[in-house]
Amino acid sequence: MGLATLCRSETLLLCIFILIGLWVVAFRRGRYWRKFATVLVVLCIYLLTISPWVIRNFFVVGAPVLSTNGGITFYQGNSSEATGGYIAWEVPDDMPNNEVARSDYFFQRGIEYLRANLTTYPLLLGKKVTALWLPNDNLILDLSDILLIPLSIIGLALALWDRSKWHFCAIVASPIAAITMSALIFHGNGRYRTPMYGSLIMFAAVLLAVIVQRMIDWQVSRHRNLTQNRLFSPKMTQNQAKSGRFDCNSNEVLLE
Repeated sequence: MGLATLCRSETLLLCIFILIGLWVVAFRRGRYWRKFATVLVVLCIYLLTISPWVIRNFFVVGAPVLSTNGGITFYQGNSSEATGGYIAWEVPDDMPNNEVARSDYFFQRGIEYLRANLTTYPLLLGKKVTALWLPNDNLILDLSDILLIPLSIIGLALALWDRSKWHFCAIVASPIAAITMSALIFHGNGRYRTPMYGSLIMFAAVLLAVIVQRMIDWQVSRHRNLTQNRLFSPKMTQNQAKSGRFDCNSNEVLLE
């Protein structure tokens, strides 16, 4: 997780949701302190992995940050020009030269816009989610989404219905929750949901597993009924009755 955060700072949200999922698993199974120690170890390893880069930024750019692009990205998704997705726009002339100050500047402008447009903000959130799930100009992924997304939604509902699978949902749904949250904070784009596909496939597999299990149960029940019908049929021959432990004279099942 630490290496992923060093590559893309947005995965910080993913790590947070995974840690929350691990805590949910610990709470579900009742081993609080043992699982808490596991979560704590994971968190420490994660912090140790990203700490060299954070320390480097502290001395180079003047702040212990992972990235200085957060403010610009935030303003792209929260401004008067925002469409919910990625937009190309010209850099203002009054922008600070320092990277950290520039990021803070755009964060402040985005927050100011949100404060002045609270009534239309829910509409903007809807546009961001829509942009996240729009086709991403990849024919193979777009065609697979037509089948995969509905199957995964049904599989997620089935997993949530079964309380024994809540810990499974807490971990597997972490990438979906993190990427959706990132899109709501910044902006959405079809290519951003690529890390979700592992989770979508697993939830679709839940549905397929339920279907296969129902088919197996139906076949077993059907075979059992056919076997009982043969055993108790009055038209059975003597050999069939003996092989089925059936007494033709008394019409009773012979017990071993």
